Amino acid sequence: MADITREGYLFQWNMPKLPKCQTEWPSFRHDPQQSGNYDRDGTPPSTPTRLADVGGKLLFDAPGDDYRCGTASRYEIVTSSSPITPSNFADAKPLANPPKPQPAGTQQSYTLPTHQRYVAIRAIDDVGNVGWDAQLDTE
Repeated sequence: MADITREGYLFQWNMPKLPKCQTEWPSFRHDPQQSGNYDRDGTPPSTPTRLADVGGKLLFDAPGDDYRCGTASRYEIVTSSSPITPSNFADAKPLANPPKPQPAGTQQSYTLPTHQRYVAIRAIDDVGNVGWDAQLDTE
């Protein structure tokens, strides 16, 4: 880190790398909802990444509980004959027995039961924050 004073002096400090998962407030007024309440968990899980359908298995990298940190509480996996979006996710047919979430970044798999063309998955954390869904066209 460096700083220049108005007198023209240059100060430089060596700073340690910040940890990937900080315990401090992630934004102004603590959380994405600007609550200002330190005890509130307002940070949603991130989106599952690297979705693929390999031989009838849905492969993906696990999201975290707070963005890419920690472990989400559960997944919702749905299917539909038309593209799935955040606005119609609730209208899609839920698929049974989603896998137990693993720590962020872990590759996970789910054997797809009978499903329609489109599949989507999203994570939910322990206080009910819902992450963005990730969609896959299985054809």
